[in-house]
Amino acid sequence: MSILNLYRYYLRFDGYAIEQPISATLEDIANRLCSSPRYARVLLQQMQQQGWLSWQPKVGRNKRSTLCLLQDPERLKEHLASDCLLRGQYDKALDLLEQDEQVFAQLLQQTSGASMHEGRLHIQLTYRRPFQALLPHHPQRNSERFLLRQIYACLVCCDADGQVHPELAHHWHYDAENYQWCFYLRPELTFHDGQMIDAQSVVDLFSHLKSLPNYQHELAHLKRISAPHPREILFEFTVPDQSFAGLISGVSYSIQPVKQLQKTTTNVIGSGAFKVYNHSDKQLVLHAFNRYYGCRSLCDQITIWLFDQDVTTATDAIPHAGRSCQYYVSAESPNMENEQVNQFSRQEEGAIFLLNNHHADTRLDSQQRQWLLNLLEPNSLRSNLVHSNLNPADHLLPCWSKLSRLPVIKSDLPASMTIAVYNYITLTECAEAIAKQLNGQGIEVTINSYSYQELLRKAQQGQLHETLILSSINLDDNRHASAYQFLYSNPLLHHALGDTLSSWLRQSLADIRANVCIEQYLVVLEPLVATLIHHGVLQPLYHEQQVLRFHDLIHNVALTTWGWPELKQVWTGS
Repeated sequence: MSILNLYRYYLRFDGYAIEQPISATLEDIANRLCSSPRYARVLLQQMQQQGWLSWQPKVGRNKRSTLCLLQDPERLKEHLASDCLLRGQYDKALDLLEQDEQVFAQLLQQTSGASMHEGRLHIQLTYRRPFQALLPHHPQRNSERFLLRQIYACLVCCDADGQVHPELAHHWHYDAENYQWCFYLRPELTFHDGQMIDAQSVVDLFSHLKSLPNYQHELAHLKRISAPHPREILFEFTVPDQSFAGLISGVSYSIQPVKQLQKTTTNVIGSGAFKVYNHSDKQLVLHAFNRYYGCRSLCDQITIWLFDQDVTTATDAIPHAGRSCQYYVSAESPNMENEQVNQFSRQEEGAIFLLNNHHADTRLDSQQRQWLLNLLEPNSLRSNLVHSNLNPADHLLPCWSKLSRLPVIKSDLPASMTIAVYNYITLTECAEAIAKQLNGQGIEVTINSYSYQELLRKAQQGQLHETLILSSINLDDNRHASAYQFLYSNPLLHHALGDTLSSWLRQSLADIRANVCIEQYLVVLEPLVATLIHHGVLQPLYHEQQVLRFHDLIHNVALTTWGWPELKQVWTGS
């Protein structure tokens, strides 16, 4: 008999006190269970073997036996559901819980971590919002970019020091005289659907990317792409580009079938260590890709359950849970003493920042911008913030030197202002803190919240007219190229700058691209950002502290730059 059916029989003892022996005949128990006496005896024996009750039968007709229930039905139900979750039997767990998604979410968090299912290693996580379609050519938030790295590979990768390493391409070189980059593919590469990855498929992909609005500025100097050999791709440029290999290490240049650029489906085809088995608004399931060009993932399956923020109430016990690190990796309940939990944290490579919008309905002049940003100095805003995982930012990136500010002259500000923000809880709190600060100056503030994609779309179309724009940057693992791409292509930044400053910034970045190796990008980008800050266009506010907690069940887990664990390296010895 299934454990679910046995539990349903146990529920028929409703009304019997727990841990209080009662005297009853077998016929009485059979009537309670709605079964024959013979079958009732079988059920009692099975329940006793499970440890749910104690039954001491007496021989003879109409003899009274002693029955003692040992398990509270509600606690037993959650225990059985947890066992099902540990075995990956999610539908059975939901049946046991009578489709109660709130309890289901809490139990998922308590049973998250790495476990073995029939000899296969499975990682289970929970997350507090659905993921967008995992397509590299769409603008993506931080966690989606992390997942893109798991599902796709690039021609090359770039480490935190700006060094370029092989991925799908095993070798490459730059012809400085002819402005040409050549990449050589590994043999026998395939997409997740079995389709071959050859030079022509890469040529088709980049040719199509070049026509998309998000790529037109970055690839404007790309003259021609060709495939001289089935495993050789040649990129020809109109001007020098010393660091093109670093640029295409970015998430947005992940290798995918060109036909996928026409789709918005969640059933995506990638080229990386994991392939998408299922993606819905309830869960994301990834399977290890056995034909991955590199070392196969140690785990076989990853299941990420997706719940609305108000459902996953168990995260309230975890400092910073659901913020910069919006998931929990564990083997047991999160309600443990801090000293029992391994904790690893890092400061993000980025910042929450504020933009003065050049295209605002009520534009501020230079003096007003400087005075406003003086009022919104990060330390003065902290008293209005609820959480403490935000560190005041002295520059856009924590690795850059602290800037000195010149004294500012007090200036009259408009009686009302608006703030544009996307729906991320930390940004919303910062926007509310800014509003409170300005309210104290007699300024009425309206906060307009958008989805991430909608905010970017409005900026690209020139339809974002709020006084201030509040956003964030978190560099990817290719730090140097990621910082460059943000400055070159971020639609919020360039919309806020206006045409003159935007053109100046892009020309400055084009000069860097032509003359500077990627290893030096963070050095040469720093003064450009400092110029924007001194002009009162951009104001860094806070660096977030990312926190990951896990138990000894999970070994060799590193915290990635996105605040997620390095999933390919998770394993368990049990």
